[in-house]
Amino acid sequence: MGIVTILYLVDFTENISSVCTVLIVFYILAWLLTSCLWAMSQDGYAEEFNKNITILIGKLYKKLWIFLLAMFFCITLPSQKTIYLMLGASYMQSSNLPKKVSEALELKLDDVISELKDKKK
Repeated sequence: MGIVTILYLVDFTENISSVCTVLIVFYILAWLLTSCLWAMSQDGYAEEFNKNITILIGKLYKKLWIFLLAMFFCITLPSQKTIYLMLGASYMQSSNLPKKVSEALELKLDDVISELKDKKK
């Protein structure tokens, strides 16, 4: 898989997470509004209104799977930063760079130790 495809998928997962968040907010707001309307319709005078609210509550229960699926994606999809960190770690493991860095650090440490020995003499 090319780097361009990976970058596109990273942006795509961020968009999926945003859409899921919006769905969750709308679902919660629908439940709050429906609950308020249901509470206001319990006076006994609005039988037809109460019947419509009960139907609306039933429809919201039937759409509960959308809310649960959106919650699942919001929880399990990693953020853009996490994906970039995983890509970087994967690249670092497959490249020769860590070995080169450790060799350079060892050489620099050897130089510093030799300079300290020379200063003590």
